[in-house]
Amino acid sequence: MARQSAATRPMHLAAHIIYLSMGHIATAQWQYAYQQISIPSNAVSVTLSYFLNILSPGSSAIDQFRVVLRRTDGSPGSAIVALDLEDGSRGQGGYFQSSFDLTPYAGQTVQLSFEALDSVSGSGTIFNVDNVSVILELPSDIPPNDYFTNRTVITNITAIRFGTNYFATKEPGEPNHANNPGGKSLWWSFTAPTNGILQLNTVGSTFYTLLAAYSGDSVTNLTVTNLTKLAANNGFNNSDGYARINVPVTAQTEVEIAVDGLNMNGVVDVGAVVLNLMFKPDTNRPTVTITSPAANAKVLDTSVTVQGTASDNLAIALVQYRLENAAGTNDYQNATGTNKWSGVVSNLVAGPNTIRARAFDTSSNMSLTVTRTFTYVLTAPLTLSTTGDGHVSPNYSNSLLAIDGTYTLTATPATGSLFSN
Repeated sequence: MARQSAATRPMHLAAHIIYLSMGHIATAQWQYAYQQISIPSNAVSVTLSYFLNILSPGSSAIDQFRVVLRRTDGSPGSAIVALDLEDGSRGQGGYFQSSFDLTPYAGQTVQLSFEALDSVSGSGTIFNVDNVSVILELPSDIPPNDYFTNRTVITNITAIRFGTNYFATKEPGEPNHANNPGGKSLWWSFTAPTNGILQLNTVGSTFYTLLAAYSGDSVTNLTVTNLTKLAANNGFNNSDGYARINVPVTAQTEVEIAVDGLNMNGVVDVGAVVLNLMFKPDTNRPTVTITSPAANAKVLDTSVTVQGTASDNLAIALVQYRLENAAGTNDYQNATGTNKWSGVVSNLVAGPNTIRARAFDTSSNMSLTVTRTFTYVLTAPLTLSTTGDGHVSPNYSNSLLAIDGTYTLTATPATGSLFSN
């Protein structure tokens, strides 16, 4: 059940019965059911709404139903306007809704009269009236955070905020939240105290909600502008009908939050709005990897390029690396790049060398360190000579080969020659 203020609560006619049933009896007399209502002079809008069901065995067009606004004295000729005229030809259908604007009668006290006549030559048509309401909107009923410029500021990192969008509007230039036109939005804002995750949902609301978060806070010529969407969700697409989003934010970022009603075929959902907010400071460690050189690789130069990747739920601020070997441990150096990073290490020593890397995110959380070990191999040129006809394969002559390495060569004599010595 939607929460409503006293000013917006529907005034139900014949509220003590399930529904109002009129007609039934063939007669020359009209049946009446009416209620006197006073419409305040400062009414912003007044809407009459009801559901009508017509049961007519013969679909009689001479059995009639009407809704009339009358002067309060009820005298002949007291009708101000006939709002609705129906007859039994529309029978055998289900309930259908009718709505009428009573705003032009602000400042007047009138009788709202439901009237039925089953003619003596008719078919005994039954006119059933249900869910009659007059929704009155006063200036005080307009939600305070209807407009973007009046968005409600939320300061607590955990909060529940309530509202109603019955009389909310959509501003010129306002985006379609969650890619749905909506039409009755409310606005809040929240500024992140630190880096973290802003969790928002509409659990507890009484209708299908649209939920969206934006960065940017500019309004120009009554038009919402310069908003960048951070996240959005349509509750209609979720099994429980509630919308949910998680928004990664950095410290001191102002997030603009909109809740709207689902627009289905031009009809916008309305009711009680519940906005649940929770901000969680970022404590997640980033991760870092080394992709090159390969593990246990053998390198022949005294310097090598190190490459890797790093990731985080928010953003990587810095990656550092250092060299560890028999000569000692270097200081950490800042890598080039963040999500993809690289650096150069030199002063390798013969034998195993180890690279150690770590990453920091924008919340100053540090990753676990990772290592990669490879081998620097000392080399020297090989001097190889032959006499006679033939060849050696492979020909390593003047090649740089690893000292203490073992190599196999095959000597093949030319045709008509023999291998000797």
